[in-house]
Amino acid sequence: MPEPLTLRQRQMLDFVKRFHEEKSHPPTIREIQHHFRLKSTKGVKVHLDILAHKGYLRKSNKARDIDIIGWPRMKVVPMISKVAAGKPMLAEENIEGNFALDSNVARWEDAFLLKVKGQSMLLAGIFDGDYVLVRPQKTAEEKEIVVARINDEATVKRFSREAGLVKLMPENPEFEPIVVKEDQANFELVGKVMAVLRIFDGELQKREAIS
Repeated sequence: MPEPLTLRQRQMLDFVKRFHEEKSHPPTIREIQHHFRLKSTKGVKVHLDILAHKGYLRKSNKARDIDIIGWPRMKVVPMISKVAAGKPMLAEENIEGNFALDSNVARWEDAFLLKVKGQSMLLAGIFDGDYVLVRPQKTAEEKEIVVARINDEATVKRFSREAGLVKLMPENPEFEPIVVKEDQANFELVGKVMAVLRIFDGELQKREAIS
């Protein structure tokens, strides 16, 4: 059994739980400091260390890396809605925010969420405004759904290869395939789509796994 808590420890644990429920990710040290109007982050760190020692939390020195014992272990992944010209996919300029997902869902290193634009993958159940969970990789198998980058634009398509050419196939007859050379300078295979997620009432929910 976890050790009993003081009033302030209980208040801090309740705040972390409430913040997590409302925002779908844990608070940062500074967000906890601001809420309790503390003069520094030192007091927050002390209380979190005590909560961890008493068996209520797991934590590390990373931002938002606070897990509540008995809740699913969470992993914070970046959310991308645009791609800045000449910048790496996960450059700070591209990241619109972060979202905490069950670490069993977002279990790949450097996994990220990309906001889908357009209806080219409609028949695959991927709609405009959805988020796809991407596992970074530079290769893909035939007919896998991937994220590719062409001229600083990210696109979600089904992958195909033929005679040294890559075909990025839409799942909507109103759209044409994109055909590029495998070694084309302005083309980059970013990763494989592992799941599709959709926002309902402000919450991001896992909707469909992609095999």
